[in-house]
Amino acid sequence: MQQMPPKKHSRQERSSAYARGLLWGVSLALLVTGCSKRESPEADGADGTPGQPSGRLWIYHAASLSRPFEALEKAFEAQFPGVDLVRESSSSRMAIRKVTELNRKAGVVASADIALLRELMIPQHAAWGLGFARNRVVIAYTSRSRARNEINADNWYDVLLRDDVRFGYCNPNMAPVGYRTLLTWQLAEQHYAQGLNGRKLAQELIDKCPKKHMRPHCNELIPLLESLSLDYTFQYRSVALQHHLEWLQLPDEVDLGSETLSDTYARARVEIAGPRRDETITRVGKPIIYGITIPKSADNLEAAQAFLALLLSPEGNKMMVENFQEPISPPLCDAPASVPAPLRTFLQEKPQ
Repeated sequence: MQQMPPKKHSRQERSSAYARGLLWGVSLALLVTGCSKRESPEADGADGTPGQPSGRLWIYHAASLSRPFEALEKAFEAQFPGVDLVRESSSSRMAIRKVTELNRKAGVVASADIALLRELMIPQHAAWGLGFARNRVVIAYTSRSRARNEINADNWYDVLLRDDVRFGYCNPNMAPVGYRTLLTWQLAEQHYAQGLNGRKLAQELIDKCPKKHMRPHCNELIPLLESLSLDYTFQYRSVALQHHLEWLQLPDEVDLGSETLSDTYARARVEIAGPRRDETITRVGKPIIYGITIPKSADNLEAAQAFLALLLSPEGNKMMVENFQEPISPPLCDAPASVPAPLRTFLQEKPQ
């Protein structure tokens, strides 16, 4: 089977910037009032026109979105100084549980896997979800990692399986990058089958990595690399770039990053914990797509819609790209009629 040539990256990649556009979507979100709720009549101006959103906006999001959402937070609060935007970063499962199990209020929930929103939030806790970003799985390391000058796209699994090399990944039951790591191992076993001569590579990697090298979400793996507790971690490409890590790109057939290889990815599947103790969820390999929604229980709907309008606007796409997160524009949506009217315009293809 043909294998891709070795490819290593040791410095930040610079993606081409999106053209800067006006935040016309934010203005639209404020002008359309049919699907908006204001906290008090004082939100309207003296002439009866809609006022700007105000109050506190809680956003629960996947840890891998921390850097782009930090940039969005600054831009949003500059645009709407009356809003105090409060972000909480965690694993995607925990971000969702805060709403579905802990009954906490949130204006926006963003997951590293749109499938989690569909399975754990829709339709009981949310009416819709948007697929708004892509990513891919890479192997991240530092300039002090063992065998860093030897590892490449052809031998990485043999390097990781050496006795003196330590690697880690995220908890598959907490973070999508965890179960996606397991899926990449299965896909690697298929992709390198000719050279493996029947070896069960996925199981070898599972057996080699102890649970103490596992963490709830991607950002908690970074200190383990920096402290030399680990030599390598399976990580999102965006996170490796944001933290100035060295990283190894895996073949497209393995890294879950190509939208044209859905059939190839679907050959891998893993079982993870379900919402109840006696349940499991089957995860089938598919291209990585992030999801975002506004919960039905949102207590500051106007501000939540304004934030999504910023995120989905050309300016928001530009901030995502600058933080190495690939946006999907227009976003993907299974139920466009359920999306609030001020946001539906973003679901349409824009003329070039």
